[in-house]
Parts: sequence; C-alpha cells; structure tokens
Amino acid sequence: PYLIGVDLGVGIPIYDEYADAGLDFQLGLDFAYPLTNKFALGCYMSAGGGFCLCMDGLYKFSAGILMELGDLHDRPFLLGFGPCLGYGYTDWPEFLPFEFRFGRVFSNNWYMMGEIVCGVPFYGDYYIEPAIRIGYNFGHKTYSRKR
Repeated sequence: PYLIGVDLGVGIPIYDEYADAGLDFQLGLDFAYPLTNKFALGCYMSAGGGFCLCMDGLYKFSAGILMELGDLHDRPFLLGFGPCLGYGYTDWPEFLPFEFRFGRVFSNNWYMMGEIVCGVPFYGDYYIEPAIRIGYNFGHKTYSRKR
C-alpha cells in the first residue's frame, strides 16, 4: 500500500515581535513507498499563500521527507520533516521554512496532518505557523485482513 496523495491546508501565520497574524492556504502533494509492512518512506511538496494583517502578502513553497509508520494496511501514522527545503516570501524579510508534520490515515483514502512551521529569517523577525491539512490518497490501498 503506497501513498500518493493531495492535501489542502489552512494555517495561521504569526510574524514578528508585534504578533502579526493572518491566514494561509496551501496545496500539497504527498508520496510514500513501502519499504517493509510497517514503514514507508517518501517526500512531500507544498505551496501556498495568504496574508497577515500588516503585510501585503505571504507566499511559501516547501518540501521534505514523509514517513508512514505502523501497520500500513490499518491506519498508519504519518511523520514529516522539512529541514529548510523551501522558500517563504513576505513584503518583510524572506525566510526558510523549517517544518514538522504529524498525523494519521483515518480511512482507506483519507488522512489528516497537523503541521508546525518555524521560519528561519534571512534577517529580521521570527515566523511561526501552526496548520492543519486534510488529504486524499489516490494510491493503491488494500483492506486489512484483521477485521
């Protein structure tokens, strides 16, 4: 059972010492290929944009490593890690997104992930964004024989 999915995400970016907050929408692609019955390894990519109250716009592209852990036939856990593989742009300083994702497959085709993004700025202030993602798996999944 491999994962080839598309996800939609909504995040709340918080930027600089004034705690400027806004809204961010993202579209992502997820892929994981099974190496054993309990572990799959792959990657993810996502892009999106939004706004903060004191900024004109926010745009972000990121990529990282994605893993499925646990019984791959019965709702595995998802873990993702993006070590500054991407680019974020605002009308204030640009940043590199450092991401951590965690979630679970909750049906044969649907999965959900939480995400924390910490922006590593080229100069200036901090950037942090909690987000939630809902995805749909188009890959081949077989039903568990345990049920």
